[in-house]
Amino acid sequence: MAGLLVVAALVYVLRTPPPRVVPQPVCAANLRDVTPPPLSDKVSYAWRLGRRVGFPVVHGRIAACDVGVFLDTGVSAPLMMSWFADRLGVRRTSTDAAAFDLGGHQGAVEATDDVVIALDSIGIDSHTSAVTAPRGDLFKYGIAAIVPPQLAVSKGRVVALDFGDGTYRRLASRDEADALTRSRGASFEVESRCDAIIHVPLAIEGRSASFAVDTGSPITVLYSESDAGHPIAARIQHWEKQESTYGGSVDHIELPNVPVAIGGMAGLMWMDVWKSPGHVGAPCGFDGVLGVDFLVDHHCLLLFELGNEVGDSGLYYPKTRGFCRP
Repeated sequence: MAGLLVVAALVYVLRTPPPRVVPQPVCAANLRDVTPPPLSDKVSYAWRLGRRVGFPVVHGRIAACDVGVFLDTGVSAPLMMSWFADRLGVRRTSTDAAAFDLGGHQGAVEATDDVVIALDSIGIDSHTSAVTAPRGDLFKYGIAAIVPPQLAVSKGRVVALDFGDGTYRRLASRDEADALTRSRGASFEVESRCDAIIHVPLAIEGRSASFAVDTGSPITVLYSESDAGHPIAARIQHWEKQESTYGGSVDHIELPNVPVAIGGMAGLMWMDVWKSPGHVGAPCGFDGVLGVDFLVDHHCLLLFELGNEVGDSGLYYPKTRGFCRP
């Protein structure tokens, strides 16, 4: 009997498959000196300096690497940072394309193979085949890519970037989206048809202007060459220097009490006036940018979804709804 028990035990052991070990993908880059944000729906800000708040950053993954992804509504396509491309060892080729900062300064854009940027908090993948090298040490914040959140959407889904509670998440239903908007006052709705940038109409000292909602800018900026900017710039006696993202500098001055009306909301706000043509008069141009300072101060909620279809192409215009508290 003892021998039978041993044999039975042996048969059982031999027939039981060993535990399956699923190999975990290994990050293809050396990121030991980088600390990306944790995986959650919380947005972190790269820095804070007085009333100014740096760009919003969320958790993402590229090539099995946990990285920071900068949510920038001021760009019209996803971009990978050159420092991360270097560490990843991706092939790059030069192009005639260029990226522009708020001051109108130009930065080179290189092409690479398609790279997937996984935005885990909303369960959506973004793709890029472009690399750029803005000034500054973005690697210190673990930022490996820039993604325009207005393009990181899928059919039938609404994604919320909430500067009130500091979250970035995919909403379960339109009812949830409606519930979030009830506590906000002023609103605007934009379907971006000319480019992916979110253009918002407003009035400055009673003069009409079009501003781009730019989560890549810590400050709200009015260009001196715009119709609304000319009268204000003419009153300024002394300008200061401001460095630009892609090098160079621009003359600017910060003004604390500029009368502004936007989306049914009117009041005085802080604004930087830049002695620069910026993007005024360009195709899809704008007279200034609505920066993170405004979005945070007014607890703005940005809802991203697909708009109308472009013909019968299966492609859709990006649609953004914004709700802010007075």
